[in-house]
Amino acid sequence: MMVCSLTLLRWSASYSTLVFGAMGLLALLSVAIIARNRAAYRTEAQGLSREQVDANVFGVGAITLGMTVLGGLGLYLVVVG
Repeated sequence: MMVCSLTLLRWSASYSTLVFGAMGLLALLSVAIIARNRAAYRTEAQGLSREQVDANVFGVGAITLGMTVLGGLGLYLVVVG
């Protein structure tokens, strides 16, 4: 995600607020994913050893929502720009 956020610099001259907001959102999502995966990894490893793993509905929903919003912003930049 960090690499994707840097590709948004192409539009920073025209849409500085929107681009830097999207870059900030990508950076925040990256940090959140890293932080949550550390704790979730241990839980999932224990679940796998017991052969009983619960679905991570919140994590999947958060990433899906974030990618949808960022995809919409990117589409807006391409179509309008």
